Amino acid sequence: MGTAELIRQAILQPYHKISTSLQRFRTGISQRLAKLSTAQKLYLLALFSLLFYEQHPSLTTLLTVSSLVIEFWPLFNKLWHSLAGKAVILLFYATIANFSLASSGAIVNEVTGVSAAHFNYTHNFALLLELPVWMVITSSIALLLLQMLLPIYLVGLLLLKLVGLIGFKWQPKYAYPVSTTFLRLMLSFLILHHLMLLVDMERFMESRFRVDDKGVSFSFNGQFKPNEDKANANLSPLHVPDTAQGKDVLSAEQETNKLNTERQDPARQKSQAQETENNATKAEDDALVYARFTAAYRHKVRQLVADFAFGMEADGRSRCQMSANATGVELNDYELLQILPDAGELYGYRFEVIPCVSAAFPRTLGRPSSLPSD
Repeated sequence: MGTAELIRQAILQPYHKISTSLQRFRTGISQRLAKLSTAQKLYLLALFSLLFYEQHPSLTTLLTVSSLVIEFWPLFNKLWHSLAGKAVILLFYATIANFSLASSGAIVNEVTGVSAAHFNYTHNFALLLELPVWMVITSSIALLLLQMLLPIYLVGLLLLKLVGLIGFKWQPKYAYPVSTTFLRLMLSFLILHHLMLLVDMERFMESRFRVDDKGVSFSFNGQFKPNEDKANANLSPLHVPDTAQGKDVLSAEQETNKLNTERQDPARQKSQAQETENNATKAEDDALVYARFTAAYRHKVRQLVADFAFGMEADGRSRCQMSANATGVELNDYELLQILPDAGELYGYRFEVIPCVSAAFPRTLGRPSSLPSD
């Protein structure tokens, strides 16, 4: 064997080893991917999409929600084909439809300035705009919350098995169940956080719920009865910073906080302050982005409602006198809601209630002394 052959083998031997290792790695990856279901592959893509999450957060959201729907659609289908499951599903979506109906009525009232009962078709149009959004967001939140409750359910079954009440044996129908569950939970927490920002859940919870000494109270309109304990709080010296005891307590707490602050390393304290400030800034930026998106969506919906009310439901001709290029809706025998295009208004139209001037009710200097009740 010549020197050239030895040199060639010395060069090619590492290459063959690397090529063989890459081939084994590629084969192993292919075999592992072949074991994954469609939902698991989407979870994996969602995990890799986290690298671009800052620039494209919707990609991770879409992949995660799609994988959740694919994974839990058979369970939903099985639940639908049972009598109790069908009742639960219908009750859930009927509740959503009722809230959406009330929300669309409030939108019509906000845009037109009168009751939605005078705009039946516009009310239905607003409902068609609101109902899909309500259903998608509420269903997504329910699906994500189900993911977070699933581990608690499994732990409960294990505890029941330990005490001998049931025989529990978990046999998942897919590969890598533990890794899939962990990845599903992580992505669900992330998507749920952004959904909460999108619907401004924090402000909703703060306005509807109140926690005090008497417990948790809820109000649909955000109005609560005055708290008697707070009204009588001045009877307790601990609640009044003007008393000597209150001053002593506050001084002791301030002194303790000051000592703890001085004991910390200045560099570490500065780093913690900078990290806290960065986290707060990022949270405010995320909330601002979602607030702008929500405001733009709300404005667009109301603008479409105003367009529909002016162009589709309001009458172009009426027994009551109207301005040129105006449409109107008769509220009763004496009042007319006139709609005029106006670029200076928020939604592009001016809604104003004017007296109905007609042949039966000509223009007078004064108002009628009595109006018939509806």
